[in-house]
Amino acid sequence: MKESPTNAVHFADIYVLVHPRTREFITSFLDRFLPQREEYTDTYELPQFSEHPVIVFSSAGQLMDYLEHAPYTMHAIYWFNPREGPIRAAMCLYTSDGQAIVGLTCETHHPDKDVEQGYLKEAMTFCRSALGLVDYEMPAPKDTQDLLDRIAAQNADR
Repeated sequence: MKESPTNAVHFADIYVLVHPRTREFITSFLDRFLPQREEYTDTYELPQFSEHPVIVFSSAGQLMDYLEHAPYTMHAIYWFNPREGPIRAAMCLYTSDGQAIVGLTCETHHPDKDVEQGYLKEAMTFCRSALGLVDYEMPAPKDTQDLLDRIAAQNADR
């Protein structure tokens, strides 16, 4: 049965710039917003997507421990919600400038943006960050500057 446009599920991505990029902080974010989660993959290579990795980790936790002490190493880690719920996934994007961007993918009732704006506000408050963004059908920010540019562009459109 084909889904009608009125019943189609749409998604929004929430991104928040955070510091520190410690395993403890990222885990606390995940525990708060996606306590029931599973990793999207069972191996993590460095460099990411390399055909000839230098290091291979068997869990996100091992990689997070490594990245905490390698502040200029980039990597993206994704988790999904194995249960039905408004938050479908979470992510941590480790940037090459020692920062991290945490994120959530949630259902939206577009054009009503209350759901994702609520999660953005909640995530920014939890992270004690003034730098956050809601995006739709766009790749994740590749680094801190990309996130800041997107925030500036959204603010200019208002």
